[in-house]
Amino acid sequence: MAISQRRENSSKYPLCHKPRNGPPHCGGRGRPAHRGLLKASKRRNGVGAFPRTINQKLNIHLPAHVTISGAEKDAPIGVFGFYKSLTVVFNQAPCGRLMAQDLAHDSAVDVTDKVKLEGNKLTISGKLISKIGLTAARDPAHETPGVILKFI
Repeated sequence: MAISQRRENSSKYPLCHKPRNGPPHCGGRGRPAHRGLLKASKRRNGVGAFPRTINQKLNIHLPAHVTISGAEKDAPIGVFGFYKSLTVVFNQAPCGRLMAQDLAHDSAVDVTDKVKLEGNKLTISGKLISKIGLTAARDPAHETPGVILKFI
């Protein structure tokens, strides 16, 4: 499964400010820009966006627009972490209703009308992933969303 991420600032220098004269300033005060950590698994149809650890104590989430391709239309997809949006490109166009479930919850909800499906491309907002993925969270401010998506 292929994976890519795109930042809001789509300039040549991600997370950087490019002044008119001089080199780009990345991350502020000469620090390098930080990128999120992403992992995709074709065998298990899943994707994870993991926080970065800065200075051995600070975990920060860096949501991005993420696209994964090569997903199987009949297999469930595990989604972990925070996103601006997630686009899944399937091998074949999926059909039916899209169900989503918090991995720590015992029931799924129909999100078909809350996502964008065009042919074999599904796009789901990061806000929806977080809302569903933190349904059963005791302390949502300190937990990471985990969602399973499946067409039925």
